[in-house]
Amino acid sequence: DAIYLFDITWAAEPKSALTSYNRRLVEYNRINKTNRPFVATVMPGYDDRKVRNGHYRDRANGEYYRKSWQAAIDFKAEMVIITSWNEWFEGSQIEPSQSYGTAYLDLTREWTAKFQGATPAPPPPPPAPGGSRTFPETGQTVGGRILQYWDQNGGLPVFGLPLDAQARRPTPDGSFELQWFERNRLELHPENARPYDVLLGRLGADALAKQGRPWETLPKETAKQGCMFFAQTGHNLCEPFLGYWRTHGLDLGQVGVTAAESLALFGLPISGVADERNSSGDIVPTQWFERARFEYHKNNQPPFNVLLGRLGAELR
Repeated sequence: DAIYLFDITWAAEPKSALTSYNRRLVEYNRINKTNRPFVATVMPGYDDRKVRNGHYRDRANGEYYRKSWQAAIDFKAEMVIITSWNEWFEGSQIEPSQSYGTAYLDLTREWTAKFQGATPAPPPPPPAPGGSRTFPETGQTVGGRILQYWDQNGGLPVFGLPLDAQARRPTPDGSFELQWFERNRLELHPENARPYDVLLGRLGADALAKQGRPWETLPKETAKQGCMFFAQTGHNLCEPFLGYWRTHGLDLGQVGVTAAESLALFGLPISGVADERNSSGDIVPTQWFERARFEYHKNNQPPFNVLLGRLGAELR
């Protein structure tokens, strides 16, 4: 009847975890033509270091728990699940203890009342007239050719939510009508024939340059068996990123998803795979492309084990 996250403490900020969950839920409902409700997960923290050498999330004197509840309210969740176990070695308990007394039961009472007094979640709005759509998560509206492009070429998982309104703004290549999304920048180029009348920013290359490590200076690779090798940049594309790359692409009207369509959407690989810290604070295997950053999240079930980095949010 519903889907939810068991553990959100992989994220340093609870709202980041619930934002990720919301994106997956929206995409699940879209693909399966369902209307599964938003079920928020709240947790006090986590400490699984002593017995299983697992991960750790500081409770921050109750602040992590408070932020979990606030995120549930902000997203207007229809239900809350508290992940808390009496397996003390996991450090997620809210029961009275010598360490915390009744602090977490008191916080639960306080925030349960706040949650129950919050405004119920409204039903998803229908598309607005005139070919536009407003996204309640950010309050921004997407319309016209950019909305059409967003819908046809991957939607939420590929581009993310809109971060601002469409407007004429400068870029490294000139001034264009454009709109920023969580994972990319969509630019209008009416002088080009479709589908190239909308172009994506080279945010992968831009982000590496901003970090002081231009992709041209990164170590090159030799071809590996079972991978695609791109001589243009000197990098391999291997599983699990290869499978994602092959199944996503710009719609050029070809049968299936072709290499040309994948290349048009993501660009060439411009780095090898390395463990890097993303904007959520997680250290994950990462590979950079001209227009994207691929991240492998091994604890996620397919197809959500490969996610795109939030380059638009990071560079805007």
